[in-house]
Amino acid sequence: MVPPGGAQAPGSGPISGPVYTAPPAHAPGQVGAAPLAPGMSLQDGRYVIDRALGKGGMGSVFLAHDTHVNNKPVVIKEMANVYATEEERREAEAEFQAEMQTLAALSHPNIPQISDFFTESNRHFAVQEYVTGQDLQKAIDTAQQPGQPPQGLPEKQVLGWTSQVLSVLDYLEQQNPQVIHRDIKPANIVVDANNRVRVVDFGIASHKFRPGSHPSAGQQVSTALGTPGYAPKEQFTGQETPLSDIYALGATMHHLLTGRDPTKVQPLWQYPPVRALSPRVSEATERIVARALENDPAKRWQSAAEMKKAVDRVLNPPGALNTFRGRAIALLVVLLLLAGGVGAAYFYSQYQAGQIEHGYVSTGNVAFDLDPSGRTQTASNIKDWINAKKQASIDFKNNRLDSAAAGYSAATNNDQTDAESWIYQENIQALQAGNPYYIAVGASFSGASVFGGREFLQGAYTAQKEINQRGGINGHQIVLVLANDGSTSDGATQSARKIAGYGKVLALVGYRSSSRTALAIPILEQARIPMVSPTASNPNLSSPYFFRVCPSDTYQGTQAAQYMLHELLNGKSNPLIAIISDPNDKYSNGIAGIVSAVAGSQGARLLQETYVTGQTTDFSAQAKDVVAQHADIVYFAGLAHEALLFAKALDAPSLHAPADLKIMSDDGFYNPSEFIAQPGHKQRFYFTGFFYPDEASLIPDPTIKAIITKMETDYKTNFHKASLPYGGYGSDRVPSGTALAYDALEVVAQAIQRAGSNPTSQSVRDAIAAIGTSTPAYQGVTGRIAFDANGNPVDKALLVMRLDPQGRTHMVKFLGTVK
Repeated sequence: MVPPGGAQAPGSGPISGPVYTAPPAHAPGQVGAAPLAPGMSLQDGRYVIDRALGKGGMGSVFLAHDTHVNNKPVVIKEMANVYATEEERREAEAEFQAEMQTLAALSHPNIPQISDFFTESNRHFAVQEYVTGQDLQKAIDTAQQPGQPPQGLPEKQVLGWTSQVLSVLDYLEQQNPQVIHRDIKPANIVVDANNRVRVVDFGIASHKFRPGSHPSAGQQVSTALGTPGYAPKEQFTGQETPLSDIYALGATMHHLLTGRDPTKVQPLWQYPPVRALSPRVSEATERIVARALENDPAKRWQSAAEMKKAVDRVLNPPGALNTFRGRAIALLVVLLLLAGGVGAAYFYSQYQAGQIEHGYVSTGNVAFDLDPSGRTQTASNIKDWINAKKQASIDFKNNRLDSAAAGYSAATNNDQTDAESWIYQENIQALQAGNPYYIAVGASFSGASVFGGREFLQGAYTAQKEINQRGGINGHQIVLVLANDGSTSDGATQSARKIAGYGKVLALVGYRSSSRTALAIPILEQARIPMVSPTASNPNLSSPYFFRVCPSDTYQGTQAAQYMLHELLNGKSNPLIAIISDPNDKYSNGIAGIVSAVAGSQGARLLQETYVTGQTTDFSAQAKDVVAQHADIVYFAGLAHEALLFAKALDAPSLHAPADLKIMSDDGFYNPSEFIAQPGHKQRFYFTGFFYPDEASLIPDPTIKAIITKMETDYKTNFHKASLPYGGYGSDRVPSGTALAYDALEVVAQAIQRAGSNPTSQSVRDAIAAIGTSTPAYQGVTGRIAFDANGNPVDKALLVMRLDPQGRTHMVKFLGTVK
């Protein structure tokens, strides 16, 4: 069924009508030379034509449905097939292919996506996202009354649409090579029922600058195309730049604000002031339009981002307290109120509107991470970064979304690694697009454990941005709701309760530690909200609503024991394994117990040694005992700091420890910065990990390589700060927690996709549980993920690594299933 309402086909104008039932499909096969008609099919029956949408100089456009994707409505665009000469045909084919390649390479929520293009029976077709809504040409035409002067549309409405179009133009400017639309006009801007804009018809778009060049390298000549009245002078000499699209958008704004159709008046390239035709339009908007319409490109807005900032400022003017006059008036009001006690309630409400919120849950109105530790800015930059985030949070709380976006943008300009601010910017775009899906992310975004929370946010944002850029889920963008445990157990409980009562969240990605996850599980289970933890590995965590993408400690300990026995010890009979652990630390004691049980069941003898996490600094007694008892191998259950201290004690010259005595450890050991900081005594170590930045080099499958390298490339693009030490926050190396958080969010997204057009948290939970059984497994950057009945990933990949004497990490092999 085709959804009711209007439908936009590029270049065809709006289509409206009742719900339409597709006719039965013709037998699949080659379409031949017959014109497309309802019921005909393409690509062996995959695309079935429903009805014609329109026809233009570049070709014909049809509404169809994709039988391979739940009969999803799509637009089929066919290139015109009648040309005077063979040379014209070749040129048209080249232009059509160029358009398709241009669109297929673009990924932006305000640009319809090309999903396929192909040639069949020597005819050329493209499959494009089906966009519902009305184009702005129709909107402005409808506003005109017969016999009355031209009538413009409301200023705020036009500015809101313009801001979204400018986000598209800014995106096109950032491409390498840059893309110029060359036909911005009301007919090519479609607005849906949620006021979301789509820029359509890239049929004459051009690439202006080749990779590696820069716009300042000089103008390049292209074919002169465009719509008179909207396109600037330079476009008709084939010398357009991205500023040409800004001119066309200015002409579009002028038309929408005044009702004056520039295609029906002369002379071209002259526009009366907006307020001369529509006095109700503000002076600020008139200035924006006038600057965009400068015939001299050097006098126009010099980028879409610059123009967008001006438009957004008119849409959401800064508060009174941001001006000197406003602050002075506010001070006077305070003094009067204090003196007279009149209007205190009003004043208090205004004061509250200017304060940052505090809480456990945020979609943008709480700046959780204001901690400068681990960051590299100067003191003044830190202050600017904090102030930008605070003000952005206040703006968000007061529904000044464009101002909030500008504030969060200032924060990320100040610190590229600030994933929280990147998420809020993406959330604002999703909220403005309308009707988003909500997914929570739970971790420590403030307090002592903020570093790990930042890694989670980086992975979540990388996935969120990729998902939204590829069109969202079922056409819905996603908003990430941050659930901050504040590095405390009570914070985990409180934030889980907030999520349970929020009423919109379909699933939660988190929490980071097993202990805080255990506190959140019963709360979320009662609310029927599924949780997918990236890193909580305690084997005792259990609930029908709990899943994890990392292996459990049981799995990891079992694999480690088998690797020691059969590979590091080469199947030696009755070996002695020294197990070093903290009996009072749940993680250390738990995984040590698993290794002991598995190794003991296969004939190994066990030597138990203990230490205290965070307190033991001298391991000479444990090392002496290991050597004296002639241990064949050591398993150290715990973190890198203590393990390296033990290795240092083991290497004391007086002990004469065998040079080939190896130490095996687990994923808690992986910490590159500590490997570098601790001198020497490293070459004995082997350890397991959930992810390592270079692991794609061990994988022969090109598809899996591509999955990993894309995520790593996107991560580096988003967060990398130059000149950072290895392992530092903002390094170009993807942390394990980041990769796991990325996979957890993608798993949730896959489940929402399969839960249907109206997903609930319960249907999403059921779809997660089906991954790897009744539905295909998810191929993630950390390996293949298929869930068992207890929510654990089945036979999940573990990477074995080792250290050399300098502390450099070397990959050895995978345990478990990568694909």
